[in-house]
Amino acid sequence: MRARGKKHIQTRREVGHILRERDVAMSANEIADALKNRTRRMVQANPIKVAQLLRGAKGVGSTKEVRQLDSSRQEVKIYKMDNYDDYNNWLNGER
Repeated sequence: MRARGKKHIQTRREVGHILRERDVAMSANEIADALKNRTRRMVQANPIKVAQLLRGAKGVGSTKEVRQLDSSRQEVKIYKMDNYDDYNNWLNGER
């Protein structure tokens, strides 16, 4: 089986590393900010792209959470790494 989404595999790898390093769940916006703050900024991603890349990923759990913003409450989807080995196997196209 071939690697999943070969065009965006590097971005998916970096997102996986960020989620593995953090113990708390993160929104797509927070993951995109973390990608911008890395020392090697070879990967460019906005929150919409991050959410699309994590859709269907094995080993990554997602839940919805209500967060208080400046003047309103908003429902946000948050992602947390459950099992990095499953995520890495999913990236490499292994079963």
